[in-house]
Amino acid sequence: MTASLCSHGVFVPIDVISQWMMVQGYSGHASYNGGLDVARKVLKQDGIRGLYRGFGLSEIAELYEQEQNLEQVIAYYDKAANLFQGEEVTTSANKCKQKIAQFSDQLEQYQKAIEIYDEIARQSLNNNLLKYGVRGHLLNVGICHLCKGDVAITNALERYQELDPTFSGTRECKLLADMAAAMDEKDVAKFSDAVKEFDSMTKLVIITLLWSYITQDKY
Repeated sequence: MTASLCSHGVFVPIDVISQWMMVQGYSGHASYNGGLDVARKVLKQDGIRGLYRGFGLSEIAELYEQEQNLEQVIAYYDKAANLFQGEEVTTSANKCKQKIAQFSDQLEQYQKAIEIYDEIARQSLNNNLLKYGVRGHLLNVGICHLCKGDVAITNALERYQELDPTFSGTRECKLLADMAAAMDEKDVAKFSDAVKEFDSMTKLVIITLLWSYITQDKY
């Protein structure tokens, strides 16, 4: 917990400053002469609290996370996300939203997770710094559809490719298509082979779905 506090203590202000730098010059936003100028103006207007928007709420969420009180985890990350969003600190807001989606998955609230990942993907497409993560968000949306046993996954894949034309050529898109085909055929071996072709880090995320597929016979 101490390490987490120290990490947030350093990176939250950096994130706040970088977000203000990204939106400078747009309608309704001031211009700044570098990061130090942002920090001076934020401190002058809002004091030290201005550099730690949502910090306390995120820490409370992490405490509940340690206690596995997932409903409270989601509630506090939602409050933090709304606060970050109100201050246009998009990166921090999206981190909180991804936490909400992650724990909604664990509570089998798949539709809620789908809506969050979809929202983040759409927002990220318009941000040069975030657009490279879009395919990962779309992968998460697709996995949630599969967890729901959604027979419309093929239509969903088509929508993703319309949303991001580059998605069709990604390994994430191929993985979703292969998993959907395997689940439609009730072919555990084919499903397992599709997962093995993907990288090991993502495999850890998907293995929960695979285990559910094998043990619960949901499909």
